Amino acid sequence: MAIPKFFPKWIFQPPVDIPSSLRDGLAGSDFLLESLARRGITDPKIAASFLDFRKYAPSPPSALPGLEAAVERIAKSVEKHEVIGVWGDFDVDGQTATAVLVSTLRKIGADVQYHVPVRSQESHGVCIAALKAFIAPSLKLLITCDTGISALESAAFLKSSGIDLIVTDHHQLPEQLPDAYAIVNPQFLPAGHPLHELAGVGVAYKLAEALLLRFDLAEIVPPLHDLVALGSIADLAMLSGDTRYLVQSGLDRMHSAPRLFLVKMAERLELPLDLLDEEHIGFFIAPRLNAVGRLDDANPMVDFLMSENEPEVMATLNQMEALNARRRLLVSQVFQGCLAQLEANPSLFDQSILILAHPEWPAGVVGIAAGRLAEYAHRPVILLTGYPEGVLRGSARSVGGIDITSALVQNQNLLLSFGGHPMAAGLSLLSSNLAEFRARMNQTVSAMAEAKHIEPELQIETTLNLDQVNFDLLSDLNRLAPFGQGNLSPVFAAPGLTLKDASILGHSGEHRQVIVGDPSGEEFRILWWQSADLPLPEGRFDLAYSVQMNIYKGKPQVQYVWVDYQPSQETASAAGRKLGNRIELIDRRKDVDLTPELKKTYPIEKALIWREGSHAALPGVDRTLMQKSDFLVIQTVPPSSRLLLDVVASVKPTSIFFLGELPQEDNLGFFLKELGRFIKQIADRGSEEYSIVKLAARFAATSEMVLLGLQWFAAMGRVTLAGHTSEQIHISPGGNSDPEAAAAIQADLKRRADEISAFRRYYLAAPLESLIDLRPR
Repeated sequence: MAIPKFFPKWIFQPPVDIPSSLRDGLAGSDFLLESLARRGITDPKIAASFLDFRKYAPSPPSALPGLEAAVERIAKSVEKHEVIGVWGDFDVDGQTATAVLVSTLRKIGADVQYHVPVRSQESHGVCIAALKAFIAPSLKLLITCDTGISALESAAFLKSSGIDLIVTDHHQLPEQLPDAYAIVNPQFLPAGHPLHELAGVGVAYKLAEALLLRFDLAEIVPPLHDLVALGSIADLAMLSGDTRYLVQSGLDRMHSAPRLFLVKMAERLELPLDLLDEEHIGFFIAPRLNAVGRLDDANPMVDFLMSENEPEVMATLNQMEALNARRRLLVSQVFQGCLAQLEANPSLFDQSILILAHPEWPAGVVGIAAGRLAEYAHRPVILLTGYPEGVLRGSARSVGGIDITSALVQNQNLLLSFGGHPMAAGLSLLSSNLAEFRARMNQTVSAMAEAKHIEPELQIETTLNLDQVNFDLLSDLNRLAPFGQGNLSPVFAAPGLTLKDASILGHSGEHRQVIVGDPSGEEFRILWWQSADLPLPEGRFDLAYSVQMNIYKGKPQVQYVWVDYQPSQETASAAGRKLGNRIELIDRRKDVDLTPELKKTYPIEKALIWREGSHAALPGVDRTLMQKSDFLVIQTVPPSSRLLLDVVASVKPTSIFFLGELPQEDNLGFFLKELGRFIKQIADRGSEEYSIVKLAARFAATSEMVLLGLQWFAAMGRVTLAGHTSEQIHISPGGNSDPEAAAAIQADLKRRADEISAFRRYYLAAPLESLIDLRPR
């Protein structure tokens, strides 16, 4: 279909300073430390607990409002041998939350029964008709999990029936709360609290943890973490605070002591159980569990998650595979239907939110299709199903920065019901309100995006060719994982690729394996999740990708994961971009010298060519010889942003030609070799005074880097330094060695060299406008 590909703006991350306290207090590469600093984690103790869940101190269950009252009421039911009912939800978060509570209640001796709503009959929440069929005469307490915060009528019915209600939920708080014995919801806590981002299963777990501690069963608490991790990942929970801790611990438990259902699913899907991560769960395991809840009865899934009976698990797994195949077909049909509507009415693309409806879309899969369309179109999406003269029901999915449930709150007078969290929600409305709802939601979302200056963006860590990925990088990424909301996986950019082949991948045929060729002709295999329905790139393109470890035939391999692509910038960059009355920027960073084309197009003979380092003998001038010129050619990549800005300010050009020659001194070993040759010349000539700035230009470095290099040679006993100022230094041959000082200075040299290299990588990949101050002349 002729639907355009929506390209988010790629934002290349500038280097960040690594605080000395973090560098001194935590072992790790500069990439790891810089990634932590970029996430705002600069305290070594906090960083250590972020990387290793064993060093994290989880919040006590009592920190959740309403939890202690809930524990006392449940303990009373156990003592009186009352029947306790658990009311769950049919998605993975609800399934796992139900399993956590049911298994815990059984461990403490409770008489428990549970119910998961059947979506086609009851929809979300606590349906009174189903509730009446569920409760038994001896049931005196009902506990909800992942639902119930808006169950006003059901709460009133239970109270009138003499049944106490405990609500455990994580969805946003409505204006009116249900009349319950206790409400346990992290939304009562302030934003930033370690428990604030708990998923529904996380809330159920904290209640289970408190109960097990109350009944002296602390050893049973950690085995629940795997279910918490599964539900939290499936629900796209924010991976911060206790939620990150529980997901880390849960994944570790999946590796060391997996439940039977997980073992069998990994075998069926050919997943590496000992390396199972959030992507395996998000793209393979969770969709299958969700398929049951969306298309059938999810009640058997609770026993499936807890079962130790292999025939029972295998029977459920076979049913799950059949439902997942049907789910995939339905989602594809809905997604294609969305594209058809957009093709027929392109003006919908002018809206800040896409709201589409069709009477025959299956309610159980519109949420999945909405998520795919939101990712494709880079804006919130609401998909509705129902007949034109009746009630429309559907699901909303959002993008970063837009709280979709908050947007629904602002337009709730047009809705019959709604509920959810910032990234996802469910809703219903009269079809007669659809046109007004669409217009009002567009206004609301537009205002949200404008207030937060939101536009579709993709944060790129740096340009990194596919052949540059190594196992050291994978090790660092493994320490930063798990990735998800609140802790996004670093994304890299590989330019100038071509598509060689693409094939459908996976048991359900939803994914692709794409083979690409890089400019040197080497080929790489890329995994592209949920791409079977998406268009492939044409011509040369730049790829945004993430990486992870994979095991193939017992050997570790690099697994590249497709994130986004856009047409290669090579053609577009051949011409300059005139920014009003500002400086014209000509991007030729893929060239290392002036091309005949440039020489014909521009009066290069009048240009000032800036060139530093080992090739300084070739035509060009360094930073010490800058003078005004209309044309500035930056031949060698500068070592710092400050120097680049100083040069531009000195030359005051109308046009700048950005070339991409990396000086050989960008390599620390070569830099020290060249500086050593200079030191040898000093030994031949004797004591002299030198300009630090001129030396920095000679070695294509910063003044700080040159000074550190000289201090290292002094500590090695090769020279003696004296009379050091910010501009001049006196150097004499020979001196006394200090090996301990030399080792310390060498470490500083390495850090400084890494900072320079990081800026040069940024220079080669960043938008030109972000490199210099584009003030009007």
